[in-house]
Amino acid sequence: MLRRNPTRIELKLEDIKEYEAMKNERLKQNAQKMSVDAVGEQCSSSSTGALPGTCSGDTTPGSKTKAQFIREIQERIGYDPKPQLGTSRIRTPIHN
Repeated sequence: MLRRNPTRIELKLEDIKEYEAMKNERLKQNAQKMSVDAVGEQCSSSSTGALPGTCSGDTTPGSKTKAQFIREIQERIGYDPKPQLGTSRIRTPIHN
């Protein structure tokens, strides 16, 4: 089956303004979340004897733990690892 090309695509000024507003809101949320994470995870390597390079303020790629790395990727792709109620697929035997 052949698919027809779209005849016309319209981009209105309202659409551009809405996109910019959503983009700015998303950037503010990300900045706020990053600041909350930075405040919540303060480096206390001197008092706990933690290894150097494990401070949350460290921006090197190897400074994140595996759990933080996985959580960041899951958030980026929109994956929610929490199980949903009522979606279990346990098979029960059928009795005649």
